[in-house]
Amino acid sequence: MLRRLRLPPFEAGAAATGDDEAWNRWVPSMWRALSAPTNAHVWPAPPDPIESDPAWWAPATHLLLYALGWDRPDLGLRRWWAAGRPTTDPRLALLSEMLGEQVGAFTAWATQSPALRSTSATIATALGTSRADEAGGDAPRLPVEVADLYRPDSGTDPMHLATHALVGVDDESLRTEVSFAPPTLTSVIVVDRYQGWYRALDKVAQQLPAAPAGRSWHHEVFCLPIGRLGTFRQSRTSGRWFIGPHRVHQAGSAHAPGWALE
Repeated sequence: MLRRLRLPPFEAGAAATGDDEAWNRWVPSMWRALSAPTNAHVWPAPPDPIESDPAWWAPATHLLLYALGWDRPDLGLRRWWAAGRPTTDPRLALLSEMLGEQVGAFTAWATQSPALRSTSATIATALGTSRADEAGGDAPRLPVEVADLYRPDSGTDPMHLATHALVGVDDESLRTEVSFAPPTLTSVIVVDRYQGWYRALDKVAQQLPAAPAGRSWHHEVFCLPIGRLGTFRQSRTSGRWFIGPHRVHQAGSAHAPGWALE
């Protein structure tokens, strides 16, 4: 539950994510809201004008790329919109609640601009997985009234949201602590900072014993400056790490032939 307030800018979130330019200052709040959805969480009211504060939009990109683990956010958002924007999944519910009336504008940008797709391809390279931007996948069209909310002549990424979403894989020097129990296929991974945490999760997971056929490791990830990020597992179809049901993860994958959320 988000409680919207008019708040002055502050740098605590930026320091927690390692982003000097404060683009990601609300990203820690997004992860905390996702980890404790029944609690009340302070959230900024939309800026005025709406494009004046990139930090207000930035958490949505992290939610798509890391929590949902979508390798094709553009495809996932189009599928989600075509399905009537269901919010039965907590991550999609949070996306809808964070963006409110601006969810259409964000969807239009993410699906029509190549920027977020390019960022996802860079993440694929960092993880050594296949590039979904070169794959197919069914692509329902956005309604014209939604597509018109983003005008490509304003630039592919006018607020630099896609670039700053790479903070999850752009550092290999962070420290990690790991404890794991092979019989239960569970681990706890603690990283000392957010910058590079997603790549660190992948590297640590590859060093653990292989799971038996048909089973998966579940990794509980904690980031010291933020708190719990969630319980992650790896998709056998996309190679990406995600939290929540696999069918929702597949909604944003070009490796999945279709999607039915319910």
